[in-house]
Amino acid sequence: MYEVVAHVSNRYPAANLSAIGWSLGANILVRYLGRLQESHSCLLSGAISLCNPFNLVISDEDFHKGFNNVYDRALANSLRKIFKKHALLFEDMEGEFNISLVANAKTVREYGLTRVSFGFKSVDDYYSNSSNSDSITNVCTPLLCIQVSSF
Repeated sequence: MYEVVAHVSNRYPAANLSAIGWSLGANILVRYLGRLQESHSCLLSGAISLCNPFNLVISDEDFHKGFNNVYDRALANSLRKIFKKHALLFEDMEGEFNISLVANAKTVREYGLTRVSFGFKSVDDYYSNSSNSDSITNVCTPLLCIQVSSF
């Protein structure tokens, strides 16, 4: 995230930059904002977080309850379709990566490509170390969080 924001800022130095993230992208955005050091000031003037899971461990547990099962399977199906179009790019990937498992994942947890991309040993390791629930308290950039409420 640092590199992307710096690149856009360097390319358009007079621009007033903002960012928006949805779901896992919102988690990554808020974590980025909360982990900025004073010496590495934010180049964003504001940000919007939509449907942020905040705590990936709890979100994973909720994914297996009620109607969320349908969403979990639908999202996994969509991820599989995207992956299958680009599977050749991952053939030489080292480590604990199983193309067959990803290509046949029935749930987001089974998909696991995100944890591999970020270098985590397991899905649980990724979920517990990538949540933004701790770093959000350190966000200094104006941030609007929009969540869906269930009744």
